[in-house]
Amino acid sequence: MGLTGALRREDIPPAVYAAEWRRVKEAQPFDTVEELRARGAPRQGELAAALGRAVERIEGGRVENPGLKKAERIAEKIRDKGYDSARQVTDAVRAGAVVARPEDGDAIVARLAEAFRVIDEGWATNANGYFDRKVGVIFPDGMIAEVQLWPSEVFAAKKKGSELYDAWRTEKDPAKAEALAEEQRAYWAAVAKELPESWSPLMGGRPNRSTSSAKSSTPSSSVSGRPSQTTSRPLTLSQPRFGESTQPSMLDGPTATASRSSQLNQDVSGAINEKIGSGDPARKPDPALAAEAEQALADAGGDLEIVLFDDSGAERRVSARQALREAEDDAAASAELADCIIRAEGTP
Repeated sequence: MGLTGALRREDIPPAVYAAEWRRVKEAQPFDTVEELRARGAPRQGELAAALGRAVERIEGGRVENPGLKKAERIAEKIRDKGYDSARQVTDAVRAGAVVARPEDGDAIVARLAEAFRVIDEGWATNANGYFDRKVGVIFPDGMIAEVQLWPSEVFAAKKKGSELYDAWRTEKDPAKAEALAEEQRAYWAAVAKELPESWSPLMGGRPNRSTSSAKSSTPSSSVSGRPSQTTSRPLTLSQPRFGESTQPSMLDGPTATASRSSQLNQDVSGAINEKIGSGDPARKPDPALAAEAEQALADAGGDLEIVLFDDSGAERRVSARQALREAEDDAAASAELADCIIRAEGTP
């Protein structure tokens, strides 16, 4: 990519998409939270202004500017996600826009691409039914910011959705957390019913399918990595705070939050599928983790059947051990698989 222009997730193979994200994240011009915030402070205003220009003349469109992410929240994110440095954070500088129609989102992304390099993840529905579009905006110095786009109905529902998410995220009791997860799914399902029909093609299909409105009827290359729907709990339950990622996203690396044994099948399926398909720029290779994953699978009760999806969306049922063998050349896949199995095996 040059200094401007758009790279769309749906237009390229997952491995190429992941490699580009790895490259731009490694090129960010800071290493610490303090350096990130110092460089990000002026960028926050620049992003909001650029987004304001992109939204001009769009009927019903408006910009939401939450400000630069606080230092403690950045540090918490680095710790929780196991990042090596602040370079892997891509949403400290963030802003969003509310739109009335899908094509308005396309127009905003096109205008941003006239001023910046952008990486467009497309419209996506996460496993809870929460729906948005995320765009990485890369400044000339290499710093990455995030723009989120929302239908007006979704944005209007975010306050309560964020409260439900925060309650779920901090709940330690598994039964209460599961009840909060169910409440989130019901809440966003009700919100989805309020959206105009024009949004329906972008919200159909399995969770985590992403696309721009221009290609909403075409299977996306980003469908690899979506979890199986044959089990009860999704790989990622997230309706984050304003400006945070809303589904497994290459902007931030893996966001698997699974921790209960009832979701083992889904966690393993999503983890292997995601990592075989696109790699994981957020983890350093560690071949020993393959053996750890193998042992954790045995401790969890032996083998099990999982569902993988290829780039065309076709599903393939394999044993977890077979999938693990296929993933042995991808150390990041083994790492994520081990994490999911260990978390699921170690909880009620």
